[in-house]
Amino acid sequence: TNTVSLRLEVWKTVPGMFLTAPVLGTGPETFQYAFSGSRPASLNTFPQWELRFDRAHNEFLNLLVTTGLVGFLLYLLIWAGALRALFPGSRAATEPQENELKPFVAASLAAFAVHVFFSFSSTTTLAMFFLLLGYLTSHDPRKVLTLPAARSSGAAILTVLAVICSLVIVFLVFVWRFVIADGIFTAGYKAMIHQENYSQATALIEDAINIFPYEERYYREFGDAFFRLAVSEAGKTNREGSDIVEQSILNASSNLDRALTSNPWQVDTHLTYARGYYDLGKYYPALNAFAGQHASEAAALEPTNVMAYELLGLSQVAEAKVSEAEQSLLKTVELKPDLLSGHLNLGIFYFDHGRYDLSYGHLTQALALEPDNQTALRYLTQLNTIFNQGEQ
Repeated sequence: TNTVSLRLEVWKTVPGMFLTAPVLGTGPETFQYAFSGSRPASLNTFPQWELRFDRAHNEFLNLLVTTGLVGFLLYLLIWAGALRALFPGSRAATEPQENELKPFVAASLAAFAVHVFFSFSSTTTLAMFFLLLGYLTSHDPRKVLTLPAARSSGAAILTVLAVICSLVIVFLVFVWRFVIADGIFTAGYKAMIHQENYSQATALIEDAINIFPYEERYYREFGDAFFRLAVSEAGKTNREGSDIVEQSILNASSNLDRALTSNPWQVDTHLTYARGYYDLGKYYPALNAFAGQHASEAAALEPTNVMAYELLGLSQVAEAKVSEAEQSLLKTVELKPDLLSGHLNLGIFYFDHGRYDLSYGHLTQALALEPDNQTALRYLTQLNTIFNQGEQ
């Protein structure tokens, strides 16, 4: 299926990423950043071409890249221990009811193995996995735990209470704050994307950050919301609108800078910067240079990122860097031949520079991708008029 093929394309990059840090890996939760530099251009042919892979969608391969051979072998050792406890050979469990439960435990472990082979583990699934391991260990007939009768019950009760108290504290201090913050952030994100209410979006996302200031994407989307607010106000000529634009740009920059400070390898943050500056460049041309700078950074981090080259090309067009703009825009359709905006941008670019044959070719391809595209139809009508006048 399509999703299996998509996973296979990602898995093919694992050997190269593993060799960059084979012993200890690239670091926990760093798959996305390691993958950016190795992302194959073939992913651009899939319907989910804009999907960001922050994991390998295979726990074994994910650990091989992020924790290296050391972490990978330790993970395999956990599985080996589980299988050894599940199938102890001739030394079967002494109580019949324990043998009766073993098939259910085996089925649960098998289901978890299939899950992590095609996806990744979560807090919930990992908790169940280690509960199963605990059960197998406690019922392993080769291991006999003996404690003085007078102390064992008291120690067990204290241990259970300590674990429960620790979980409650962690939940209240960390998890619950994140749950509340993420709900508020989601509401702010919807206000930004679906309702285009940028003032409400910035207020809600700011509330989310105040509750849980550790999530990098909150700062990135906070910056994006301020950029959108600035663009919406940039067309206004009154002084109040100008003040909002100026303050919004400063707020966007400070939040995106914070996101980049915590994670300079985040391609999406550079793209957010580039898109915001490019949109504002229509009103403040000097900002196009900053758009190109961040788009170039994104392209350097992820050489097969289509949007990075598109924003780079458009900012270069705005700066009248003709040769560089042409190369960047051509790169977009090289990486993704069926990119509608890529062919439209090239068609308009060649039209503006009098290269009408090339313009006609790209606009025709754009029209083939979207037969009722009004921009392509409008330019093709103008081209037909130019060609007819030339014949006369």
